[in-house]
Amino acid sequence: MNENVVHQQAVAVVVAVVESELVDVVATSVEFVEAAVVASLVLEAAVEVIADV
Repeated sequence: MNENVVHQQAVAVVVAVVESELVDVVATSVEFVEAAVVASLVLEAAVEVIADV
């Protein structure tokens, strides 16, 4: 086996793993952002309720 071929295969594996990890990270980030938006809306509503008291 040529060293170059082994190197290319290793790079391909690393790229595939990184891409799949990135997809997971992006999906997690989207969920986190959605949760943060919901939390901020809840906080806003709570602040309005407290301000009305």
